[in-house]
Amino acid sequence: SQGKYRAINFGEAEYNAYQSFITLNLQIKKGFRPDIVISSDGPNMLGKLKKGAKHFSHTREGQVNSMLADQGLRIQLSFKHYFFKKIQLFISAMFTKFGNSPITKFDVNEKNIEIIAKSLCDTWLETKYLADRYGAEYIAILSPSSARGNSNLSHLNIKESSKQRYKKLYSKIKELLETKQYQELQSNLMFIPYIFDCDDYIYIDSVHLSPLGNKLIAERIYNRLTLSR
Repeated sequence: SQGKYRAINFGEAEYNAYQSFITLNLQIKKGFRPDIVISSDGPNMLGKLKKGAKHFSHTREGQVNSMLADQGLRIQLSFKHYFFKKIQLFISAMFTKFGNSPITKFDVNEKNIEIIAKSLCDTWLETKYLADRYGAEYIAILSPSSARGNSNLSHLNIKESSKQRYKKLYSKIKELLETKQYQELQSNLMFIPYIFDCDDYIYIDSVHLSPLGNKLIAERIYNRLTLSR
């Protein structure tokens, strides 16, 4: 804002918090020296609740492994695949839109939720230590969720089961952050669960934001930085 800060986004699609930490660590080892480090996490951690998901893996790890399998590579490089792939993709897209998509199963037992919530809190703590080591200010943001607050969701059809998963995970994250184990993070935390309580359409789906949503968060971060300096 107003030329005071130069923001560099190292975020990657569907990365979990620990993958983002590794990315930042690698950039610092290459010589990058930030004055401020901001972690914004939450929604992508929900993918770890899917049946069979690993707590520190990428959301699409299973899909990538499948494509890297020997049989998958032979299909990818075959003559048939080269000429008919676009037709297959079109049929698949139509089936997804108008057909019955397979139901994704989630493991929402208390133990699993606590493990995933703890992995986020531990990662934030490691990121704080990394930022401290290089003299950078650190802010950890628990990203807003459509399942919390009173956002205008009249244009979306979000299942109640999805909302409940978010609520359980976010509640456990906040509960852990209030314990002695994460006391060092208290001054670094930024909770903005009700930032989207308005009549505007902020969410374009259950997770992703409109440009207005991103603007509101950027303004809140800027105000936080301005007050702390």
